[in-house]
Amino acid sequence: HNMAAGFIPLSPRLESLVSGLVVRWDVPAPEVEATGVTVAVKKMGAPKWSVVDGSSRKLITGRGQGWTPLEIRCTPLHLGECDTMERYQAKVCFLTAKGATAYSQPSAPSVSLAPEAPVDRSEELLQGRAPAQRPVEVVHAVPPAPGNVAVAVVDATSVRVSWTLPSCSSPVLSSSVALRAAGCPWCSASANWRTALAPACSVVITGLAAKESGYEARVSCTTAGGNGQFSG
Repeated sequence: HNMAAGFIPLSPRLESLVSGLVVRWDVPAPEVEATGVTVAVKKMGAPKWSVVDGSSRKLITGRGQGWTPLEIRCTPLHLGECDTMERYQAKVCFLTAKGATAYSQPSAPSVSLAPEAPVDRSEELLQGRAPAQRPVEVVHAVPPAPGNVAVAVVDATSVRVSWTLPSCSSPVLSSSVALRAAGCPWCSASANWRTALAPACSVVITGLAAKESGYEARVSCTTAGGNGQFSG
């Protein structure tokens, strides 16, 4: 059974590096039967998304002649054509033998940084003046996966998901929680999604059907640098 029709991928993570933007995504479970991935990128405020051509690795608008998808395991993918000091978002969909999945929700925005250029300070030194200090560019880190994710039964139709916030140089802004019946895929048809604003480390999910197999959860955290990896 192919799950392309009901599967919604997790949002990718877009990271800011001096060499450009890097997009990372989670490879779907084998039952999705993914054969390729489409990575779409958009500058904040732009009307259209561009996609990354799998052959040239260049951004193109629309699926023109010669457009090919990317191999699903070529994550992380470096994006070298983004305008510097602009904010971008990315989203992904997977290709299967029975069609394409829906697109994921867009990633958190990230800024494409300008490369560090050498600065000539010789004139300042000859005149006996201390070189002027350059402003420090703050690069926000993408958080690692949270730890100690646990699911506890509250009552017949409710569970509490708890986790430990990861250590990160950028403060955690929020956590995304996915809950599924044990053994089911992580897709929109079977998973319950919640968002908890930091510093919260737990959330109660209600209105669930009783499952003898129980429930499983995974959690990812978001900083100003983007979405982190999911636990588990």
